Amino acid sequence: MIIVVVGPSGSGKTTFIKNLISARSDFEIISVDVVSECRNYDQELGRRQVSNATFLKNEENGYYTNTYIYDNSKYGFCLNKLSEEVVYVLDYPGEYPECNDMTPHKWIGVLVMPPCEKVLLHRLNIACRANRINSAIEEYRECISDIVNGKFDGWIVVNNEKLLDITVGVKIIINKVANIKNMQLV
Repeated sequence: MIIVVVGPSGSGKTTFIKNLISARSDFEIISVDVVSECRNYDQELGRRQVSNATFLKNEENGYYTNTYIYDNSKYGFCLNKLSEEVVYVLDYPGEYPECNDMTPHKWIGVLVMPPCEKVLLHRLNIACRANRINSAIEEYRECISDIVNGKFDGWIVVNNEKLLDITVGVKIIINKVANIKNMQLV
């Protein structure tokens, strides 16, 4: 099973994943290789900065089952060889809420949202990621519209003042996984 975590840049996905992993250390993170000039990833919860040459070599060798280009960054990861017995966490760089490439897998969707645009802008500025402001605001507004239009039905929405906060979201995920996999609750 894969917990697919999505949301605009600066929404709190890393914080959510940190909380989830600290609550269930047996969950494994799916590593995503990233080629980015905008941000330096230092094995940050599954994101691994690689050179363009390394990315292209991995792509040529068929290492990645999924690749994406977004905001002048490249993302690649492998979903082959996943164990049915393990719960994986993926900071998903693809198109959501559709997640069409996830359909062959059993997965749970988690949308992480900031409470408002002002908080999102503040987070991006603090993280020195002002270059992502326009795309993050656009993505935020699309997510709000998709929530209103029911496109996230069946998803767990966290860190949104109208829905759930991160702590509650983590508990819901753990309980949902436990029910699906008959795992022991924490």
